[in-house]
Amino acid sequence: LLIDSTSIPFSYSFNGSKLLLDYAAKPNANYALVWKDSAITDVYGLKISADSLAWSTLSERDFVRLEVRITGLPDNGPWMLEAIPEKKDALPIPLDLTPFGVRAEADSLGLEWNAARKLQAGAYQLRLIKDQNNNQIWDSGTLIPKQLPEPVYYSGSTVTLKGGFDQIQRWDLQGRDKPKLQESSGRGNKEAPKE
Repeated sequence: LLIDSTSIPFSYSFNGSKLLLDYAAKPNANYALVWKDSAITDVYGLKISADSLAWSTLSERDFVRLEVRITGLPDNGPWMLEAIPEKKDALPIPLDLTPFGVRAEADSLGLEWNAARKLQAGAYQLRLIKDQNNNQIWDSGTLIPKQLPEPVYYSGSTVTLKGGFDQIQRWDLQGRDKPKLQESSGRGNKEAPKE
């Protein structure tokens, strides 16, 4: 792996048919992965000819630190929080959700959950999933045995992140910011009746 023609240390792993590179990325830099002739063998035993793959990273100004603070969760989880970019065909970006501290309410004590991550500037929808089997993915349910889909909550509004600015987004699941609960059925999504 090269950064501006200088070799840098990296490690790699495979996830199915994808090659995952692990390296210390620097902002606003040009990278190239170069391999020699016959260095890679595909699943059919064929040798790949010498080639390279080039990419560049964005500058620090293109990223925003988004911090999400969630209150009013009905229980201690496990929960998964994702930011879904509004770009077409974009994959959800996981945000590590951790208990932040105890917050006093008028008639009860509630735990505040916190997640922070640097994201590319743009518009995002927040999605909260009750990960009942703790496998870090949303499960759609099964017919046999009868297993309902894991509950999914969507933030009521889009979060717009502007480059160069950090943002704190508060989300109260029991207050005015109550999210929409969507359940999956065999024929698409439907919104659950409002309480």
